Amino acid sequence: MGGVIILGAVALAFGAAFALGGKRNRRGAALAVRPAPQQPPQAPLPTAPAPEPAPEPVPPAVAQVVTAAQEGTATIEQLEQAGKLAGDAGAKSTAEYLHDQAETLRALDQHAAARAAAPVKSPIEGVSDAAWGTFVAWGRQAKPSTITANYNLGAYLTNMRTLVDQGLAKNERQVDYNGRKVWQADWVPPHTLERFLADAELQYQVFRRQMVAHAKHILKTHRDQLGKTIEGKTATLSGLLGASKQAGLGGLAKWLANDNRKSATTEAYLATTGLF
Repeated sequence: MGGVIILGAVALAFGAAFALGGKRNRRGAALAVRPAPQQPPQAPLPTAPAPEPAPEPVPPAVAQVVTAAQEGTATIEQLEQAGKLAGDAGAKSTAEYLHDQAETLRALDQHAAARAAAPVKSPIEGVSDAAWGTFVAWGRQAKPSTITANYNLGAYLTNMRTLVDQGLAKNERQVDYNGRKVWQADWVPPHTLERFLADAELQYQVFRRQMVAHAKHILKTHRDQLGKTIEGKTATLSGLLGASKQAGLGGLAKWLANDNRKSATTEAYLATTGLF
């Protein structure tokens, strides 16, 4: 799914949950959606960025990393290496700034790891917490601070169109990004790119709402595919959800209708079908 750029940011938590319901699963039982559970208290996160370094001469390589840190695109490794170079060059303020930025990123990663290890409740009645947790673990493919070359964001590689659908952004449009056409949009306050990338819980809730909405659509539109043998495996709701997460609902419809299937969508389906 493209290379990743790690983005450090200020941590701020936003919780959200949508209740959806009214469809039926492949066995004919009602598909209900449970309210999002209350999450256990999380360890405190950094709440303010490191202060800007005082003006001082630094090597060009260090200056580039300082700029990347200010833009939120520097990795922990880059910050640590540049901090050492700055210290060796006698640029104390810059070295401290880079060290603080690296520590902030490290704290965010540790918080995300703790959140990932916490149990999750299934939002779909009839789907066990264990099965849902396995599906969530599959969907969590990166660090929360991730931006891919295709401008997919966060741990679940969420695209901007999904964020527009859920009201976190508006005015979607295609733009050039690193030589590629990607979807971009304007964030709806108080949401920002930095806040989203720093909030692992919000990212999970966006993923959760997206998959619940996809499940409703799949059971309404593609119910006849459940139980069929596709790509050598029995198609289940989780498999079609995995394919729709990879390709979108439009991409799922094309994938189901066409034997010339995109390999990434097939891999997502094969990795998830049979979970529920």
